[in-house]
Amino acid sequence: LAELRGLRVARGGALVAGALTTFRELGAHAGVAKGWPSLAAAARVIGAAQIQNRATLGGNIANASPAGDSLPVLLAHDAIVHVVSVRGERAIAFDSLFEGYRKLAIAPDELILSVEVPAAPARSAAFFRKVGTRAAQSISKAVFAGLLHTGRDGAVDHARLAWGSVAPVPLRASGAEAALLG
Repeated sequence: LAELRGLRVARGGALVAGALTTFRELGAHAGVAKGWPSLAAAARVIGAAQIQNRATLGGNIANASPAGDSLPVLLAHDAIVHVVSVRGERAIAFDSLFEGYRKLAIAPDELILSVEVPAAPARSAAFFRKVGTRAAQSISKAVFAGLLHTGRDGAVDHARLAWGSVAPVPLRASGAEAALLG
């Protein structure tokens, strides 16, 4: 399924990752490390090397576990998941994807095609942190991703704080985001 593989930067600067893009590919890609450092960081701590060589971004999403290490990163970056079925393609905003514990807003006959991760505003700072019982092959006790941008005046004008493994679904700390603005 070559159509589900690969990484590219689309018009407008968004990263488009095929659903079958492995975490090894994400973690080793220089463009991902530069433009989406929190995604590269998450990719490098998912399982061990053997898992990173086989595990895919689409699989991490489709598993629908709130402990998926890439999920807070995608949420913090306002990612869009593209799905396809015999009815055609549609796009789902990542913040609308999870309907409950291990329940996605994807129909049974839909396949994840790709994930679009918008480019962060210039001069943004991206953060990623995973807390587990050990450094490798550990399910997250908590996983965090953040994205902050400050304007020319030094005030925060864009804040995204996303968590995994703390609720039935990945979630944003919208109250904390609002408190950071300005």
